[in-house]
Amino acid sequence: MSQKIAVIKVKLLDTKLSIWRRIEVPFDITLYQLHDIIQESMGWFNFHLHEFYVKKLDISYSLPVEGNEDTIDTRKTMLETLWSQATQCVYTYDMGDGWRHEIKFERIIPAKEGVFYPRCIKGEGQCPPEDVGGVWGYEELLEIIKHPTKEQEKDEDLREIFGILDGEKLASYDPSFFDMEDTNARLVSLDEDFRSEYETYADVYAKR
Repeated sequence: MSQKIAVIKVKLLDTKLSIWRRIEVPFDITLYQLHDIIQESMGWFNFHLHEFYVKKLDISYSLPVEGNEDTIDTRKTMLETLWSQATQCVYTYDMGDGWRHEIKFERIIPAKEGVFYPRCIKGEGQCPPEDVGGVWGYEELLEIIKHPTKEQEKDEDLREIFGILDGEKLASYDPSFFDMEDTNARLVSLDEDFRSEYETYADVYAKR
């Protein structure tokens, strides 16, 4: 485990809602691992592609896929590399819905003995459901469930999208809700795969 810990703020862009997390992560991880951490801390389900983009250098990091083979591979790029290039970047998840996040690299701190990393130390709001049509689709759906018609109140698809149980009103959904305990439980749950991947790609990087 790295003795250096990076403090990073992740904020969902393009929305009037306040949805963000402040996370502490090992400094010597890959960008792909950072992607995993962002997914878990924000509450996404990792169904789609991702990209880190540094505007001032016009450099993007993602996974090489058909039609995008020239990108820099996040699995073989260390967080330290991106940190040395800029104080912030844009992380996009789901190229269809286009969920853009501002990533701010705040500071480096020493690891604390007995503390599990990565961890979330602060946040606000819950991330939108997957596949709702981006920010505009999400905010349109929020307006619907605030004042639903009788037919919409019974709409099973709407209930499924927002995870609203039978017997609960659609308006019970609270976009400002944030549970840090649950967020950190998600981060702990990726521990086994995260450590395995960490060893694999740290070794790959060391041999470059």
